[in-house]
Amino acid sequence: ASKMKRKNVKLSEVYDIFAIRIIYKPQNENSENIAAYKIKNIIENIYGINPDRVRDWIKTPKLTTGYRALHLSVKA
Repeated sequence: ASKMKRKNVKLSEVYDIFAIRIIYKPQNENSENIAAYKIKNIIENIYGINPDRVRDWIKTPKLTTGYRALHLSVKA
């Protein structure tokens, strides 16, 4: 709610009312990215995703923290 107030966003404009975090253990360090994109493809095939709401922090990690993740919004 505080983020909505800070950014002056209405509830009807919020896409991520519900979130799920998937944590996985890759077989080895080299397969980490491949596994992430396989999981993305499974989610995309089952639910469909909004391509405008994909944030790929694996391809371009955050410079300040090195944060790496995929953020997706599925279609309701």
